[in-house]
Amino acid sequence: MTTQQELTPELIRAALTTVKFPGFSRDIVSFGLVKKIDIDAENNVTIDLVIESKNADIPRYIFEGVHGVMKHLPDVKHCDVNIEHKAPEAKKGINDDPSTWKSSVPGAKHVIAVASGKGGVGKSTVSANLAVALSKLGYSVGLVDLDIYGPSMSLMFGTKERPGANENDEFLPVTAHGVKLLSMGLLINESDPVAVRGPPGDALRAAVPAQRGVGGRGFPDSGPASRHGGHSADHCADG
Repeated sequence: MTTQQELTPELIRAALTTVKFPGFSRDIVSFGLVKKIDIDAENNVTIDLVIESKNADIPRYIFEGVHGVMKHLPDVKHCDVNIEHKAPEAKKGINDDPSTWKSSVPGAKHVIAVASGKGGVGKSTVSANLAVALSKLGYSVGLVDLDIYGPSMSLMFGTKERPGANENDEFLPVTAHGVKLLSMGLLINESDPVAVRGPPGDALRAAVPAQRGVGGRGFPDSGPASRHGGHSADHCADG
């Protein structure tokens, strides 16, 4: 003879793990949407959910899914599902108003990223053309070639001029086609090997402060994804 389980919040919560959040493989319990489960003396159940989503259909889908599960649980006399639906909280520093966007690069007003999940798709070409085009529109533009393995910006801009340095030992960019430019290709001879101490990312970030005096828009240009830990991007900073 099978003993029927007592109706408890834990039993109900376990049953609700079969309700998936629309578009995801995870369930509403693991997402933390189930905030409270009450059971009265007559086995009337009240379930409180909090859902953060811009999609107004999500609460309806979840409401129907919860009721679909609850109607198959034995001993449940009635079930009320209360859903608090609210818009997701905006992340700090991120919003949908471009006029309020601020760069995280000191001395730069804006940063533009040209990104790709792989190398050899034209990020450097796009960055170079954007930089020159913005310069011709009257912006002060700087471009940093962060590809330490195969820098190409010096070739694209047709210059081999060596960058200078200021009193703080920061690089001073050269100017080509109206764009202030820094590139590993300007610091070494074409056949010279390059040894980088520490993680490549640290070396790349160390080049950014040299752009502080550039002003206008600046594009740090990185190399292929396989060389930089799975991502690759060109950035533009506008000061």
